[in-house]
Amino acid sequence: MQDKYTAFYRKNQAVTVDFSAESISSDGAVVLLEKIERKHKLIKRFSRLIPDYRNPMMTVHDNEKLLKQRCPDISLAKEILNWQPKFELEKGVKQTIEYFENLLTH
Repeated sequence: MQDKYTAFYRKNQAVTVDFSAESISSDGAVVLLEKIERKHKLIKRFSRLIPDYRNPMMTVHDNEKLLKQRCPDISLAKEILNWQPKFELEKGVKQTIEYFENLLTH
């Protein structure tokens, strides 16, 4: 993978993401999450597993749309609780995918 490349455009401005450091830019994270989502359709799969007890007549957004708007962030847990994830991101995503694939097949 290149260290830097133009990922997408916002209006007339190119958004370049940078993968050259230990941490990636927020735009870079969005690009990675979108690639994962396109390949594995996790949001759609998660949304099917979450019961939606809301009145459909009063519901504007379905679970899938609501999940797409969320941006999980563990920085406060790291800062306040001195918490660290048990797995590296790649391993955690792989195990999460395997877990939900197992749920969907059984």
